[in-house]
Amino acid sequence: MDLAPGWELQVDESPDWLFFRLAAVSDDRAAEPPLAEAIQKKSAETGIRRVIFELANGTMLQSFVAGQMVLLMKWAYLNDGAFRICGFTDDNYYVIRLMHLTDRFPNYQNREAAVMGWLP
Repeated sequence: MDLAPGWELQVDESPDWLFFRLAAVSDDRAAEPPLAEAIQKKSAETGIRRVIFELANGTMLQSFVAGQMVLLMKWAYLNDGAFRICGFTDDNYYVIRLMHLTDRFPNYQNREAAVMGWLP
């Protein structure tokens, strides 16, 4: 799914979970991709409010995307859903540490661990 110029959002579905992988596909990309809006729209279409979020290899976590993650966490909480991250590199998870959000966003090892809630 095209998200914004230079960004791609891959979506996989299971009966209970939506899996999103964000990829920066160009050096010339939009500064503020509408990530939260796209995920909420897909959730509304499917009725699934449990979300696992990943970053594609080589995609760096930017502050705007981290802010979108906070919005999604709040949205999931208010809608009896879940928003979890998995497979973040040490460099990307360092951004989460700097923002003091590690208690809100544990970095699950992979999709299975995130679905099962197996803490790292």
